[in-house]
Amino acid sequence: MDVFVDVGKSGTRLHVVAGGVVRTFLGEGISPTQRGDHGRVLGSIIAKLLVQASARSTENLLVGSTSELSPTEHRSLVAQVRAVLPTARIAVADDGTLAHARLFNAPGVLLAAGTGVIVIGRSASGELRRFDGWGPLAGDRGSAADVGRSALRAAYLAADEQRDSPLRDGVARLLGGTDLVTARSILMDAQWPATLAGLANLVGDLALEGSAEASEILDAAAAALMGTVRTAAERTGVKDLLVTGRFGTAPAIRLRLATHAEAQGIRIVPALPATAVSATEILAGPYQVNMTIADDRDLSKLEGGS
Repeated sequence: MDVFVDVGKSGTRLHVVAGGVVRTFLGEGISPTQRGDHGRVLGSIIAKLLVQASARSTENLLVGSTSELSPTEHRSLVAQVRAVLPTARIAVADDGTLAHARLFNAPGVLLAAGTGVIVIGRSASGELRRFDGWGPLAGDRGSAADVGRSALRAAYLAADEQRDSPLRDGVARLLGGTDLVTARSILMDAQWPATLAGLANLVGDLALEGSAEASEILDAAAAALMGTVRTAAERTGVKDLLVTGRFGTAPAIRLRLATHAEAQGIRIVPALPATAVSATEILAGPYQVNMTIADDRDLSKLEGGS
C-alpha cells in the first residue's frame, strides 16, 4: 500500500493505492498566508485523513505540498504523522515534483495549474528544474487565483463605471456584493487565495458562453502559463508537456493552452494512470533530490525494488 498526498491551497487530497485501486479522501487545504507552523497544520490534516482512510499499514507516504516547509516545519509534520504511521517512510516535496513523478515519470515539462502554479521540467539526463511556484504575490502567474484577482478588479471597475456586466453580476453573486465591505473582507481572510481561485470557475463559464471580458482574462492567463512552460522547455531541452491541476484542465483554459502549445511546437501528452508508478520507484529515481525524506533505511537499496 502506498499513500500519496496532494496538498493545495484550496484542499488536500489523500490517495491510497493498493492492488491497482485508488481511493481518494478529501481534507482542508492550507494558504501560504496562514499563520503558524505549516508543518503542524499539514501533519494534523494528513493524520486525520490517514485514520479516515484506514491506511495505518502503509509503508510509504509521499506528500506533495504547495506550502514550502522549513526544516522545523518538516519535523513538525513528521511528528504529527508518526502518531498514525510510526515506521513508514515519509517523503515531502513540492506538489509539482510529486505530480511529475506520479503522472509523467519521464523527461518533459509538467504544468500544475490550480489555485497556484508550479512548473517542473525534467531533462533527458534526469535533471529536475523548477519554475514559478513563488506564491500568490510573487508568482503563480496565470493561476486560478490570478484569474480570480483579475475578475475581482474587472467587477469593481464595472462598479466604478456604474456598468452592468455578467462578470460583475457573477462576482457579486458569489461574494455577496461588490461593495467596500466585501472587498475588505477578502483581505481579512487568511484563505484569500482560495477565495480568488473560486472566481476562476465563473470566468471559465462566462468565457465559454461568449463573454469578451472573461475571455480576455483567460487569454492573458493562458499566455502567462505558456510563457513559463516555454522557459522550462527551453531550459530542459524537452518539448513534451503534461497539464495537471483543476484549473489547468478546465475546458476554457485547456483549449487556450492547446492553441499556444501547437504554435510553439510543444506536444501535450496524457497523464499516466494513477497506479502506474509506485512510491518505491519514485524514491529510487531522480525525484528524490527534491524530497525531504524521514526514514532510517538506506535508500540506495531501493534501486533493486526491495
